[in-house]
Amino acid sequence: MRSVPLHRSIIAIDIERSTGPDRTNPIREELRDEAYRLLSAAMRTAGIGDGHCDPLADRGDGVLALVHPADEVPKTLLLYPLIPALTTLLADRNAAL
Repeated sequence: MRSVPLHRSIIAIDIERSTGPDRTNPIREELRDEAYRLLSAAMRTAGIGDGHCDPLADRGDGVLALVHPADEVPKTLLLYPLIPALTTLLADRNAAL
């Protein structure tokens, strides 16, 4: 059987100025962990569980999520509530600094 292309929706986030001179390796690691935590929380808010996507892929200063096509995860969930939830989580985190 020929392999066929698989559709995935892509969610990508990036840490702004992650390689700045004031960002030591421990700080970068903390930011990366926080990016994973916030993205996972926003995905849970949108009803996107671990079974709905490939394992999150580390991109150094960012995270890539590949969401499987499924009736439970229409693309509209990526726009709402995922994006507003992630925006709120990031704003709350930045305000707490």
